[in-house]
Amino acid sequence: DILVSASQRLNMMSRGRYTLQRSLQRSDRRKSFGLDLEIFDAYTGNQRNVSTLSGGESFLAALSLALG
Repeated sequence: DILVSASQRLNMMSRGRYTLQRSLQRSDRRKSFGLDLEIFDAYTGNQRNVSTLSGGESFLAALSLALG
């Protein structure tokens, strides 16, 4: 529920460009990687890792998660 709410907020704050999604790839479960989130970029039509966001974009994603 939190991810859905955060994704809707991020979509509004980014003017329809970004949405948050859970990563479908399985990571090594012995390591701690957080929530395994990805960003869907509507401009390019591709999913990308959240680590590729710029400073302002990552701030919007963090803010949307906090408000979600």
